[in-house]
Amino acid sequence: LDPYLRGAADLSLTATRDASGTRIDRLSIDSNTAQIAASGHLSKADAQVQIQAQLSTIAPFAQGLNGPGQVQAAAHWQQGGPVVLDQFDITAAGGQASGGGRFEPVTGDLPQVDLWLRGTAPLGLANTFIAPRDLQGMANFDLRMVGRPGLAALSGQALATDARLSAPTLGEAVTGLNIGLTLADGQAQVAASGAVSSGGSLVLSGPVGLSKPFEADLGLTLTNVIAQDPSLYRTRLNGDLAIRGPLTGGAVISGALALDQAELRVPSGAIATSGVIPDGLRHVNDSAAVRATRVRAGLEGTKAGRGGGVIYGLDLVLEAPNQIFVRGRGLDAELGGQLRLSGTTADVVPIGRFDLVRGRLDILGQRLSLTEGLIRLQGAFDPYVRLVAETKAADGTAIQIVTQGPVSAPEIVFLSASSRPPRNTISPGSRHPCTATTVEHSATSDKHSGSSKR
Repeated sequence: LDPYLRGAADLSLTATRDASGTRIDRLSIDSNTAQIAASGHLSKADAQVQIQAQLSTIAPFAQGLNGPGQVQAAAHWQQGGPVVLDQFDITAAGGQASGGGRFEPVTGDLPQVDLWLRGTAPLGLANTFIAPRDLQGMANFDLRMVGRPGLAALSGQALATDARLSAPTLGEAVTGLNIGLTLADGQAQVAASGAVSSGGSLVLSGPVGLSKPFEADLGLTLTNVIAQDPSLYRTRLNGDLAIRGPLTGGAVISGALALDQAELRVPSGAIATSGVIPDGLRHVNDSAAVRATRVRAGLEGTKAGRGGGVIYGLDLVLEAPNQIFVRGRGLDAELGGQLRLSGTTADVVPIGRFDLVRGRLDILGQRLSLTEGLIRLQGAFDPYVRLVAETKAADGTAIQIVTQGPVSAPEIVFLSASSRPPRNTISPGSRHPCTATTVEHSATSDKHSGSSKR
């Protein structure tokens, strides 16, 4: 009651105590946030009580939810028997629940209970635990607890249809979300499916423990799921993933995904001009709400925990034998290959390579064919790239432009080889020891400006 009795409150009590016991004819509490009324009696032979409460907000009980609530309850007891909950009704935040049952009085140990509860509840009750993700919708539930109070004694079902899950850090949402939970033996069997807002669908199934460390054995199937950054890439994902182990940390995410028609766009200008927020930035007199926002955005805490919080192991394979298109700034290339992601979500270790299938480069009015190309990752997200573009000048000279090195600091080399002998240097019938010349010029990245000198 403490959250509802702050400030001024009026108390009114009419009660009698005599040899037969205590009788409460009327108990009322009236404050700015609650109106509570109760009546009942208590004796050695039996007891009975009724209570009604009108609450201006249910926020103290359900963080993140607001709005008024109403509670009604009644119970009775007879000597030698259990306490019987005759009525329990609650209406709040668009939800409603009714319950009842019985439990043995406490005698130095946890009581034995047989309680039931059914009704509807807003899925927003879970938002406190999954922030910054946001879950919207309603769930129908029918639950029962038999035995010693605890999650191991809980059984029943919960079902939500047409819900919505927003993941702002990923820029995605799952709509038309259907969730089914079957509870038994301290576990929840999950069956969920929904449509990704950018395209495609997801299906999730498997058991999750109801208590820490929340052991899980979940499978996730992706069907034609679109992953994209409009200015950088777009691809379609198909495959199966699994997460096994404790969800509080230490679980492993594994599986294989096929990339279908992936397009990587080479931007015509700078990707961003604002730069990275410096690690040394100090916040002065910030509120708790502001700090919570930074934590949810992954801008607080150690580097290992940024953006992810809980750390999971990785064993993922991305397969794309072809149809990885790289386009922009005159480049139009298709590559194929495989990438393996190991390590952890806090320290991803990529290993793999993608080789050229075909391609061309249009530059300064000239079209050059890509004759060789690869992108190789070996433990870091600064891949080694080698691209060779070739064309022929009007005099038959073969010209090659070779770009190679780490993406962060590639080296560009220009090569030319003449297919014609120099004039007036070879007489008819004679043989020149060398009929090709090579001119080499390299251009390396300017470390100060970040641009390439060509």
